[in-house]
Amino acid sequence: RRRPRRAPPPLCLSAPPPRASQSGARSGTMGRGGNSDSAVGTLKRMWGSWGDNVDKLDKKRLAELAKQNSTRIVEEGEECPVLTRAEVAKHCTPEDCWVIVKNRVYNLSGWVDHPGGQVVFTQAGRDATDMFHVFHSPAAWTHLRRFLIGKCEEESVPADGLLTDYRKLREQFRSWGLFKASAGFYVWKTLSTLALALVSAAVLVTYGPSSWLAVLASALVMGVFWQQCGWLAHDYLHNQVFENRRLNHIVGGLVVGNLWQGYSAAWWKN
Repeated sequence: RRRPRRAPPPLCLSAPPPRASQSGARSGTMGRGGNSDSAVGTLKRMWGSWGDNVDKLDKKRLAELAKQNSTRIVEEGEECPVLTRAEVAKHCTPEDCWVIVKNRVYNLSGWVDHPGGQVVFTQAGRDATDMFHVFHSPAAWTHLRRFLIGKCEEESVPADGLLTDYRKLREQFRSWGLFKASAGFYVWKTLSTLALALVSAAVLVTYGPSSWLAVLASALVMGVFWQQCGWLAHDYLHNQVFENRRLNHIVGGLVVGNLWQGYSAAWWKN
């Protein structure tokens, strides 16, 4: 018999996401292989069940609750009010969501239309500087201004060794130029992928009517073409190729994804 499905746990809007112990941070072993459990705990805090439940929120109800937690946005040229990190930590729910990015405090309460999805609420009440760096382009910094409500005077010092090591590694990779894509490589990769489809079509048209082996060979080459399209679109849609995100979407989403491979790039990005 089929086992009954277990009902998902109820979503508690007032409960903050779990926070792990900082004992590994004080030992100075996180990120150096000495405390892998703490590293795993960090990832679970970022992407755990609390974040999964966010997607089940009633958007209309959340918007109504967020109105109760609206705050005055700092105008251009106006002095930012000073807020403590302890105060920011109290605003740790989707309907009352404050985050810190580079010692500036932003009110994202009820922002269900966040382009990256409702995962933004997993950072409620926290310093999201590193998460913002990882998942946003430089152009995204200009959009933060409309959410600004204050600043934190104290310097943003990571609480655990994993984050410290990560920041050093990111700067080292940047100095080596590892975040700059090779234009020549992607030109070759795009053209060679298209060539697979042309070879498949040529084999089918030339030898297909008289040979089942040719039909099989054509199908195999076409399968490799689609497989390569998937990873090529992956790179474009992760904005690895061009600095212009719209261009990445046109080439990787509309051409490679939608036209060549026949799947919805918009669905994949969502």
